[in-house]
Amino acid sequence: MKRLSQLLIYIPILFILTSCSNETDNNGVIQNAKPVKTVTVKTETKPMKLSYIGTVNYNELKKLGFKSSGKISNIYVKKGQQIKKGDTLAKLDTKDLTFAYNASKSKLASAKSQLTKAQDAYNFASDTHNRIKNMYEKNSVSKQKYEEAKLQLDLRKSELSQANDLKNQAQVDFDHKQSLLKDATLKASSDGIVVNTLFSQGEIVGAGYPVIVVRNNKKIVNVGITQEDVVKINLGDNATVISGDTKVNGTVTNISDLPDEKTRTYNIELALEDNNFKIGFIVDVDIVIGKEEGIWIPIKAIKSNGHDYVFIAKNNIAHKKTVKIISTNETNAKINGLNNNDAIIIEGIKSLIDGNKITIDSK
Repeated sequence: MKRLSQLLIYIPILFILTSCSNETDNNGVIQNAKPVKTVTVKTETKPMKLSYIGTVNYNELKKLGFKSSGKISNIYVKKGQQIKKGDTLAKLDTKDLTFAYNASKSKLASAKSQLTKAQDAYNFASDTHNRIKNMYEKNSVSKQKYEEAKLQLDLRKSELSQANDLKNQAQVDFDHKQSLLKDATLKASSDGIVVNTLFSQGEIVGAGYPVIVVRNNKKIVNVGITQEDVVKINLGDNATVISGDTKVNGTVTNISDLPDEKTRTYNIELALEDNNFKIGFIVDVDIVIGKEEGIWIPIKAIKSNGHDYVFIAKNNIAHKKTVKIISTNETNAKINGLNNNDAIIIEGIKSLIDGNKITIDSK
């Protein structure tokens, strides 16, 4: 009987101790404090982005030719050959060009000599005119003498102007002949690869006709943009091009004025800083079009049951709060309905309900 009476005393005590170590929810069910992790939110400024799919392509094909017609003396490259900027690709026979250049050079030298003589004659006439003018004003020489000096000055001035015009014409002709001679050697303007050679050594080629087709090594990304978004994009806007784990910076370098007839989207071109992608790659593209300010939280912290809501930790209690998603950026969402310094629960929310007792994991 003594053991039974002692047991009856211990049972209420055990019940009281158990009740004191737990709390109950609104339905009277005993609940333990749930461990959670939180993050304190604040107003931030983040980039505004447009996200699209793009395709990696070559930047351009260049058809290179000579400025003058002539016979091709040498082709130094072949189809499929890698080339570097400055490499010599082809050359014309320069015999006639060199003759024309030398003749033009001599003509320019003669014109410069005539200009020098005309300048000397004008300077002499100007000094004479000024001297006689002073004497005429002092009545030391006759009016006829003064007028003769003025006439000589006008003649020398006219001759100087003509000599200067002839020199300028000779200079233009010389520069042109020099340019033709220089451009008789075809050089690569950038690194790339030879796509095709359209003429052979010994053939006559007309001025401006393509001789060698070159593809440069630079790559671009083509993106089809909707009518609503294309007006938000400007030349020079930055972008991020993504394929798997590879990210490359890009810049908007061209925006089409006309939409594609089939898709009705506007093509934009992005120049890439690096060439990490292969031609034809399908890539994700994020185009930065500005900045936006707001409160951003991890998307994983948002729950929904007909409306979006989050849990805020306050005084070790989880409080449900309705929010509105304004926009998303990667793993975060811009939210309306929160205040600076709200402690948002980001982990441990799976079975959390409004009013739950919580303990905050500080790790």
